Amino acid sequence: MSAGSGMDDLLASIRRRVTLYTITGSPVHLLGREATDEGIALWNAAANVGEAGKRTMNVAPMAALAWFYWCRYWSLPDGVGDAERETAVPLFRVIGADWPELVPEILIADTDLDDWCEEATDLLERCEVRDEPAALDRAISLFRQVLQMIDIARSPRGDVLNNLGMALRLRFERRGDPQDLDDAVLAGQIAVDSTPDGPERTMYAANLGARLQARYLRDGDPADLNEAVDTTRIAVDGMRAADPARAKHVSNLGLALRMRFERFGDPADIDEAVVVGRAALERCPPGDPSRVRCLGNLSGSLQVRFGRRGDPADLDAAVAAVRETLRLIPGDHPDLGGHLSNLTVMLQTRYGGRGDRADLDAAVEAARGAEKLVPRGHVNRGQVLSYLGAALAGRFDRLGDRADVDAAVETGRAALDAAHASDPGRPTFLTHLATALNARCAAFGDPDDLDGALAAAREAASTAPVGHPHRARFLSNLAGVLLRRAEKSGDPDDLDAVIATAETVVAEFPTNHPDRSTVLSNLGIAVRARFLESGTAADADRASRAWREGAATPTAPAAIRLRCADTWGDFAASLERWPEAAEALATAVRLLPLSAWRGLSRHSVEDELVRADGVARDAGACTIAAGDPRGAVVALEEGRAVGWAQLLDTRTDLTLLRATAPDLGRRLDALRSGLDQPAA
Repeated sequence: MSAGSGMDDLLASIRRRVTLYTITGSPVHLLGREATDEGIALWNAAANVGEAGKRTMNVAPMAALAWFYWCRYWSLPDGVGDAERETAVPLFRVIGADWPELVPEILIADTDLDDWCEEATDLLERCEVRDEPAALDRAISLFRQVLQMIDIARSPRGDVLNNLGMALRLRFERRGDPQDLDDAVLAGQIAVDSTPDGPERTMYAANLGARLQARYLRDGDPADLNEAVDTTRIAVDGMRAADPARAKHVSNLGLALRMRFERFGDPADIDEAVVVGRAALERCPPGDPSRVRCLGNLSGSLQVRFGRRGDPADLDAAVAAVRETLRLIPGDHPDLGGHLSNLTVMLQTRYGGRGDRADLDAAVEAARGAEKLVPRGHVNRGQVLSYLGAALAGRFDRLGDRADVDAAVETGRAALDAAHASDPGRPTFLTHLATALNARCAAFGDPDDLDGALAAAREAASTAPVGHPHRARFLSNLAGVLLRRAEKSGDPDDLDAVIATAETVVAEFPTNHPDRSTVLSNLGIAVRARFLESGTAADADRASRAWREGAATPTAPAAIRLRCADTWGDFAASLERWPEAAEALATAVRLLPLSAWRGLSRHSVEDELVRADGVARDAGACTIAAGDPRGAVVALEEGRAVGWAQLLDTRTDLTLLRATAPDLGRRLDALRSGLDQPAA
């Protein structure tokens, strides 16, 4: 380090040397000319000369130097490092008067290493279920002191290193200091490397895999993700089938596979994630302490697989799993906010597919609960805020309350401020903000909102190269914003940009992806606008094909399919293509009972029927124009039958049952919804 380095750099370097010696056990980090010179330089830079020539020093550099010389003493052979000890102990005496927690335990208590390990382990176990910062700091300090004093040649360090890594990772999750997570990974790697094959090494490898996952989520480095999958798989394969800890680590393997699918898009990864997640849960009956973790990981994998395949059973199972998690954990559990945030996403996704307002309201409620529980500075704060913004934007789309969309935009911006630049979730946060800004522009016409939405959507799309599993979704959002700009500008170049982007998304989405119909709907609208300018038959045919395909996608939300069919019918009628218009609107009529299916709440059913008002009438008129009066009667009767089916629905509302017997009400509600689930 150069002589001109400031005291802050010297202080950081000395602290880092102590940490590296503590974790690796190698004295090379403390001894030698460079380390010695840095210690002297910090001493000279930190010392202040007061009245009568008395030298003083602030506590931060004094503590760092005390620990530096203390660790040098322990790193040297007996009798060689006495001068280092004589330098450190007086500093600790000065510090200990006001800050005893900064003094080595051996200087203030008549205890030994085993006592420290036992106390630190008890503190760690307590902090895993309760947020006690001071207790966690003490646990970490005790583990470090044990490592500094262990005779490497005689005593194994793996167990202490493993526990230190667990404590550091927990502190990272609570406070977000990236150095804690890096040190947790290093401690895990040293623990694995220094331990011979056997059950202990297997356990250390499993815990290392979890820390590598966490660092991938922080930095987005695919090397960490691949190492996490490989390390965790090796650990799981090395565990006995009857090992009580195996289920937890099998579940972590599922989590790593899910994250790798989200990064690289290999369907085999998400399928295996669900399989191993279910296998882990089967080994965790009610009452097992690992059941909460297994439920959380499985619910996430099911949700992600739903996003790829669109199977409603996956989404329902994900919601059920996270709700069970919420029932099992206490109200003061530090992970409660994260589980509520996950429930927010799942309920909002299910609302998008089924249109049940109860899911939408529950999503907003869960998101607000998560936002209150996850404090500023927490590593997941950005994600929680972004999901709250998305839920509020969804409710604005349904109810039109200006306060909701304003809050969605404000919260979306706060989410980006809370997330670091390399956060893997940042593109999703940008997409949520773009959606909220686009919705506000559509409702209130502020051009600045449109510019902001376009910038956010473009930045999100730019992060996803070809082959990225979320590329189609980010491009779909961009296409929606571009369509808004094209509608406002009337510029042919803007329309061409929308059409090109939408065509790319359609090509990249799997055929039965639930979001594909939304993109096809926007594609049809853009091509129709170009047709109105160009008048070319090719554009008219392409618009009709887009809407026809959107209406026929079985995994898409019924409301989106109905919108495609209705728009297609109206367009065909405007061109006096009466047989095509009759076909399109007859399709819309057949989708009515799926859109307003009886598994929805009464409010939601009525909202869906109001949106579809006139579909049956238009179908009848177009069918008559096509020369088929009998078909017109069928279309009108089918439309009227949907309304009568709702009016004559005599099934008892479950509200009272839910209030008096919540568990029974939930079970009966799930059973009824399953039986009423609209067929694809």
